[in-house]
Amino acid sequence: MFKRARIIILFCVGTVACASNNVASQVVEFRLDTTDMFGSSIDSIGVGEEFVLSAYTQHVNGYELEQDAGVFAAYLDIAFNENLAMVAGDIVYSPDYSNGKSGDVSSPGLIDNVGSVSSHESLTPPGPDEFLVFSVPLLTLEPGILNFVGKESGESPMYDVLVHGANVPVPSDQINFGSASINVVPEPAIAPGPIALLVYVWFRRRRGMH
Repeated sequence: MFKRARIIILFCVGTVACASNNVASQVVEFRLDTTDMFGSSIDSIGVGEEFVLSAYTQHVNGYELEQDAGVFAAYLDIAFNENLAMVAGDIVYSPDYSNGKSGDVSSPGLIDNVGSVSSHESLTPPGPDEFLVFSVPLLTLEPGILNFVGKESGESPMYDVLVHGANVPVPSDQINFGSASINVVPEPAIAPGPIALLVYVWFRRRRGMH
């Protein structure tokens, strides 16, 4: 299995691009997940409610022994519709990825250069399991299908994706940057907190809504 994966990886590096749906060519995967404030996965939420977007990463291919596997540096951009949601708090980084913290939420609709570096020592990679990298709270603003799309940060070498034991970054066509969707419905399922409600009212007034 490793020899086959290694051959495909070398082929991808030496050519312009690899098929994005070729599972064997994927070396690193990100998974985006939406949860309520208590950590339960959700796919629907009301306007004016807060929820959490979390990003996980996993080293899925290209290693010979599981003990050598692990994502060392995990960075990406996450784009979303600024009319449907806004970041509502600080980025919280996982204890497994607490070094090299980065993330800029100053641009509406974008979580820029977000991620961090593994807390595990270089001689003890975390292994091929999936690990949480960070979480960030958001507030819904308008109804609609809210899509989150992960993509390459584009600022190399500062925000390259790296795996343990490798001296070169993982090519972007060998990374699944992940995506997630949540349906924002017109009415909240529960009454929003006072701060969330004030932000929501301010946003609607700024846009001239009633």
